[in-house]
Amino acid sequence: MGDETTAEGEPVASPCVGICQLDQRSICFGCGRLIGEIAEWSAASEMRRRQIAGDAARRQLAFETEGKYPE
Repeated sequence: MGDETTAEGEPVASPCVGICQLDQRSICFGCGRLIGEIAEWSAASEMRRRQIAGDAARRQLAFETEGKYPE
């Protein structure tokens, strides 16, 4: 997954892990991003990418520990 603590100026790696399947709320099971965040990624600024990667990481952590994505 992406690292929201990546130093300013360093490119943020895509959180995509190649498991592109969406749940009923359009959250990717592989990376935890919303479909809109996936679509936005290629044009997003580095600051926005850090935000998306951080949000996705929090969703994935919730899914792994609680068995569901947060509301």
